[in-house]
Amino acid sequence: MPNQRKEDTIQQIQDHLSNASAVVFADYRGLSASQMESLRKSVSETGARLHIYKNSLTKLALERSGYETPDEETLVGPTVALFSDENFVESFKALATFSEENELPTVKGGYMNT
Repeated sequence: MPNQRKEDTIQQIQDHLSNASAVVFADYRGLSASQMESLRKSVSETGARLHIYKNSLTKLALERSGYETPDEETLVGPTVALFSDENFVESFKALATFSEENELPTVKGGYMNT
């Protein structure tokens, strides 16, 4: 049984999932701190939020929220989650533009609420 801190984190992820129109998972390995800050700024201007959580807690939150279990490769290694509201197209464009310019992060997968 996870401890209270882990349960709080799982609940926080579930809250982000319930408020998001879409979520994308990306491998941020190789990004410097300044690049990560630049990426956070770019996506926050579109109303999206970037968060880094333990993969095991993210998987539990997804399962508890009724999402299909992600592919094994999706939640392996350094993973950043982009939670986007109704403006998810602009959020994904910001992520894609940043990724093209920096060759990182690499998108692993995601979900879209319909």
